[in-house]
Amino acid sequence: MSYCSYFQAIITKKDTWFFVATLRGNEHIAFDRSYDKEVGMFEFFVPQENEEKFIALMKQYEQIGILANLEKLPNRLMTEEF
Repeated sequence: MSYCSYFQAIITKKDTWFFVATLRGNEHIAFDRSYDKEVGMFEFFVPQENEEKFIALMKQYEQIGILANLEKLPNRLMTEEF
């Protein structure tokens, strides 16, 4: 079984609607969801074949001030069984 790459980042609250809309306009690049609403933390599950495209898009969001602290982490849904 193959797991997606896992990322977390902070999205500015006032730009969340724009971020989500434009990210979802890039079909199948990543599955996103809010992880911690209080700080604007989102998590992303990215198919490994889309990782370069995803990172390039996140850098664009970072340059315009919508995204901060993008971090690749171990996939939190993986268990020792797999």
